[in-house]
Amino acid sequence: MRALVFFLLFTISAFAKEVIVFDFGGVVGKVNRKPVLQRMSHALDIPYAQVKKALAGDHFYEALEQGQSYWQQFAASHGRPLPQSWMTDLDSYRAHVVTRVPGTAEVIHKLKADGYQVALLSNTKQDRANFLRAQGYYAPFDPVLVSCEMGTKKPLAPAFKQLINRLDTQPDNIIFIDNKRTNVHAAKRAGIQAIHFTSAETLQHALTQKKILSPPSNSP
Repeated sequence: MRALVFFLLFTISAFAKEVIVFDFGGVVGKVNRKPVLQRMSHALDIPYAQVKKALAGDHFYEALEQGQSYWQQFAASHGRPLPQSWMTDLDSYRAHVVTRVPGTAEVIHKLKADGYQVALLSNTKQDRANFLRAQGYYAPFDPVLVSCEMGTKKPLAPAFKQLINRLDTQPDNIIFIDNKRTNVHAAKRAGIQAIHFTSAETLQHALTQKKILSPPSNSP
């Protein structure tokens, strides 16, 4: 009986679909605050250096989620009125904080359409995670594991242990994608399959080699 249970578990594991786990920064999107701060500086007529200092660190993400009264006080503290269009402009600024990495969203869409579970493992601070979650950048992923909520981070072994436990699958049934080689090597040490991300095109090729995705229709 015990041998039969072991055989069944082994068989189920052998035929289970792989879980594809993405890093965020540099793989799914790139966070760049400078262009947004420059646009804020211009719109508010406040020197860039002052805006950058006032919104340093996590204050940047906190401020993006604030209402009109906050920004009226912010502008007044720098001796400037708040432009009438500011709250509308703020929606545009939020949308420009993250630049999507070309092609990655399409790869994720293909994976999900083919029935693969797609998860996220990312090193980030809480305010940035809150912002990205609120803006829908984490929506394609389940589960979402972020270092600020895990109490550990990549490339530390406990981060990958938590990932394995959360996914409730064998390590070699996980394919982890990251643009940092140190994280890729750490994942492999944990028994996880890992791909070093350089572009969506090379990722598509790597996943095709693993027979996760079909070759693009324009392939020979």
